[in-house]
Amino acid sequence: MKKTIRKLFFASEFWVQFLFGLVICLVSLGQLQRIEVQPGVAVYIHELLIFGWIGLTFMTSPKFRRFVWDFWLNRSLVEKIFLIWIAVGLAFATIHHEAVVTALLFLLRLFMYFNFIVLLQFLITQKLLTRVIIFWAFFGLGMLFLYFGFLQYIFVPDTRFLFFLGWDDHYARLISTLFDPGFTGIILVLTFFLGQSVSFEQLEKVIHDLSKEHRRHFYVLKFVLSIACLVGILLTYSRATYLAFLVGEGFAVFHFFRKKIKRELVFGLFYCIFLVAALPVLPRSGGEGVRLERTASVTARTSDIRETISSMKPLELITGKGIFVPIIVPPQIYGQPTHTHVTSNWFIFILESTGFVGLVLFAIILAHYFFVFQKMQLWLFTSFLAILCHGLFNATLFYPFVVFYFGGMIVSLNRDSSL
Repeated sequence: MKKTIRKLFFASEFWVQFLFGLVICLVSLGQLQRIEVQPGVAVYIHELLIFGWIGLTFMTSPKFRRFVWDFWLNRSLVEKIFLIWIAVGLAFATIHHEAVVTALLFLLRLFMYFNFIVLLQFLITQKLLTRVIIFWAFFGLGMLFLYFGFLQYIFVPDTRFLFFLGWDDHYARLISTLFDPGFTGIILVLTFFLGQSVSFEQLEKVIHDLSKEHRRHFYVLKFVLSIACLVGILLTYSRATYLAFLVGEGFAVFHFFRKKIKRELVFGLFYCIFLVAALPVLPRSGGEGVRLERTASVTARTSDIRETISSMKPLELITGKGIFVPIIVPPQIYGQPTHTHVTSNWFIFILESTGFVGLVLFAIILAHYFFVFQKMQLWLFTSFLAILCHGLFNATLFYPFVVFYFGGMIVSLNRDSSL
């Protein structure tokens, strides 16, 4: 039986690519494939498929079991200590009669996404998937988010009805299938950076007999898609997304200037100027959300941070309350559900969840990957910078779709399977 399953769903290149394509299509549907299990707990259809795929491969492939074991065994000492510290924090939360079931489910979700990244890397080593396929699948996923976003912005600009389903009320803003302009914005930023990583020379290695005319068409298409991504980013009216883009692209411009890569430098400067110059002429037909000078969101986030820190006891400043245990449930005017669970700032979230000790450990881990990505690939590093910047204003680092997308970028752009 195991051999039959393995032959059908693991060892077959067709079925592997089919499952991978199905996952990508499901992810592009965003919140439309969300299944609410209970208030505050939900799963997505693509997560069920991924979970089953990982479990099936793990049971039927000894090579994959060794691959997964080696991956987690090769984590740095600081990462292992941080994981132990998280477990200790949850144990203390349990002792203090805190509900940790939801926290464990959130951790299981993150663990599953990390193992999916490992699975993709493994399938590459088994020649059942290629980095080229993964690259274009994730780039296509980003463009699908953009396409659905444009459709929503044109045909359903008023999405305030989602307020009664637990989402923020937005009017005349691009939210796509994620129902959130900020998270949609950062996905589009990552898509933009992923697109910039492609060169005609790389394309020639995959498609032979390309002419100079093809080169011209390639760069025209790349420019058009880049502008389309920028327009989508602009229409989110997400200031955190604008800042994340400028930080990432700004570093890329500095890199091109230092390396004297003129063509990329010119395009990089143009994209930055285009974004900034377009801000004053953006349509303001919506409500408060399209006013870039709005202060309500800034006040709310500042108040959230202040209340989070002030609510922590002296001991909790050292140990934390347990990761994902301090679930935020804002008061709801009409008794509608809420999908806000963590503080919209990764620094404060880690401090609240794991205390000062956990924050120091997490900072060391981030610093490690800061240098790893910097040496590895330019656009991977700019994406990492953008996520960190965006995460100071939104729960970006732990948002499932961002984790999934950035994981795909790591696999497709990184040739070092030891990461």
